[in-house]
Amino acid sequence: MVAIDRRMPYASGLFYLGYEEGLRREVTKLIEAGAAAGNKIGAKGIIVPHAGYEYSGPEAGAVYGRIKPAKKYIIIGPNHSGFGLPVSLDDSDVWKTPLGDARVDQELVEKIVAAAPTVQISRDAHRLEHSIEVQLPFLQVLTTNDFAFAPISMQGLADAREYRRVGLDLADVVAESHEEIIIVASTDFTHYEPRAYAAKMDKLAIDAILALDPDRLLSTVYENDITMCGYGPVATMLYAVNKLGVSKAELMKYGSSADFSRDESSVVGYGGMVIE
Repeated sequence: MVAIDRRMPYASGLFYLGYEEGLRREVTKLIEAGAAAGNKIGAKGIIVPHAGYEYSGPEAGAVYGRIKPAKKYIIIGPNHSGFGLPVSLDDSDVWKTPLGDARVDQELVEKIVAAAPTVQISRDAHRLEHSIEVQLPFLQVLTTNDFAFAPISMQGLADAREYRRVGLDLADVVAESHEEIIIVASTDFTHYEPRAYAAKMDKLAIDAILALDPDRLLSTVYENDITMCGYGPVATMLYAVNKLGVSKAELMKYGSSADFSRDESSVVGYGGMVIE
């Protein structure tokens, strides 16, 4: 028997419940709340937060509850640890969560590496990172674990043109696959500012996303010093889906950590968005 190469969970019991029954119940409830808000959307890209589920679960559920599930996903998240390469793919066989093993699509990983010179294999970037992992229980519940994914961890790139280059390369991979692949960008918005100020800054970034304008998003983040950890993954996704052909972006839900903590003096902003 061939041993399965598993990436073990880092965020289990920290950002989400570490046992199967409670986690499935929590995620199902969040997805069902999102689904009740409207009809299903055929998404090419989505933006979801990655904080603890008690904080950002409603914004994530508002997205996952509204999209038509796909069989394949490219999940791009920011690299909080600084380990690994600037743009890093993980090529483990599966990522383990309390809901079971989520399969890494090895063929998709290989195609991305071949098409995108900036993207390289580096497991170190993923070992202590939560921004991609916390998406998996949502996808496992949404698809009854019938999906595969390619995980890309992204540091802040010194040359902003690199986000465009990676995004266009990913678009080519998706287009040439002739399969439905949703590109997931994992981000939280403003960090540790008063609630009113965070909402003001986040609206600037969200307006750029609603305009489907990654150049504007990047310049807005840089010029206003917006502490949005995943602006690179979001810009990359926008470059990709624009090349693939999209018509609109929609904000499903916006909130902040104060919705749970009731502390408005220092919040983190969360936004869930769908691009179709």
